[in-house]
Amino acid sequence: MSHEVGTYGTTYTEFGDGSGGEFYSVVSGIASGEFDNVIEYLLATGRSGVHYRPGHLALLSGDGDALPNQIREITEHFKAVSPEGAQQYFISGSLGGGINSYVQQHSQNPEYGYYAATGVHPAGLVMDNPAFRAGMRIFYKVDPRRAYERNGWTSPDLRSHWDRISLPPESPYTLVLGGLDYIVPIVTATRRFNKWSQSNPDATLHIRPTQGHTGAIRWLANNLPLLMAAEQENFGIVQRPQAVPTTLLVRAPVTL
Repeated sequence: MSHEVGTYGTTYTEFGDGSGGEFYSVVSGIASGEFDNVIEYLLATGRSGVHYRPGHLALLSGDGDALPNQIREITEHFKAVSPEGAQQYFISGSLGGGINSYVQQHSQNPEYGYYAATGVHPAGLVMDNPAFRAGMRIFYKVDPRRAYERNGWTSPDLRSHWDRISLPPESPYTLVLGGLDYIVPIVTATRRFNKWSQSNPDATLHIRPTQGHTGAIRWLANNLPLLMAAEQENFGIVQRPQAVPTTLLVRAPVTL
């Protein structure tokens, strides 16, 4: 059964019984069904957690405080429901990746994060990305840039205001990027990964050269068991590339 948390339309579903020593935060993007098979896998393997669906209301509201507030609400909820002492894991794609990376940063016992099709600044997404703006006009009849401009926000102002919610996890994580992703451009996301990984040597990047935005998320969802098995060997993804076939597996710095 889905419940609502906070004031921005975020819904969530708890899964598992909270036992097993691991607890997962799964955050979907605007399209909320991309991790249904992940939830089934986690349940089938005795794992527990919360599946959050943030929706589009906060991001497209034109209110510069809405997205940071929504992220904090999800973060506080996950803290409140996490079993004491449990190792915490984080799985997300697209907008959910930006949200869940903040949750990972501010959680009590973060172990590892798995992300796909994320890593660009959210202000750049809503203000300066033509593909994202076109998609939002088609699906939700909203041009996000115009929505924020009506409330007096410029792109530099919004970027500065959202800098604090646009930082990577300090604990280990894997990021999957698609070479044909126009929502999260590979060059921009890779530059940010290079910068972030300077202070986090346990960050790992998978580049899927022929995948777009949805394809990168789907690849993460379909290959999560292999990634998790590799991570359990001392973050040994780089040591076991055969576990994740047909992907370009790299450590920073990355040059494209």
